Amino acid sequence: MSTASASLFDVVAITAVVVIVAVVLLVALMRRAAAYPYRSLGYLLSEEEGRFLAALREALGGGHEVYPKVRLADLIEVRKGLTRKQRNEALARIAGQHVGFVVCDSETQAIRGVVELELGGGRRAGRRAPLPFIDAALGAAQVPLVRVPVQPSYAAAELRDKVLIGLRPAEGKAGMASGRVADYFGPAVDPAELSFAIGGVEVY
Repeated sequence: MSTASASLFDVVAITAVVVIVAVVLLVALMRRAAAYPYRSLGYLLSEEEGRFLAALREALGGGHEVYPKVRLADLIEVRKGLTRKQRNEALARIAGQHVGFVVCDSETQAIRGVVELELGGGRRAGRRAPLPFIDAALGAAQVPLVRVPVQPSYAAAELRDKVLIGLRPAEGKAGMASGRVADYFGPAVDPAELSFAIGGVEVY
């Protein structure tokens, strides 16, 4: 075999190897893309949610921590005494659900309650439709819930009063004088009616 022929053969062989490697890598990448078909949303919160979070943290100040978009399963659990089927069904109903904002004690991380940002018309920030089940589940678990209408800006003192009054245990609110913030208490929730009953505390 001449030198020219050998050189040509080497070039063809190398090219073939490169093509084969490229095809193998391409197939591997396509399989990986099919196995993990995800992309980043870019932002955790909408502009309205981010503005409200900043206002809420500023209004509550020290002593409180505020966490956005917390899983419902990280706040409540299924009570004991149910059958395995009932327990699995109850767990399935809270799986994949989340709440808008959770207020905790800054030292102990004890859950003080949930704050939801209302967009009007029964809609909530970060949700396509109202979720009365979440309200009812929180009410049944005795986790206070405060609803705050979305606004272009928030007065710190008013927001603080509204949230802290709403997050107080119901027995602590009895007999409180009426002030700038009117507080209402949801009806007692029958756990059997969680799918459509609305519980918790509503503040307007």
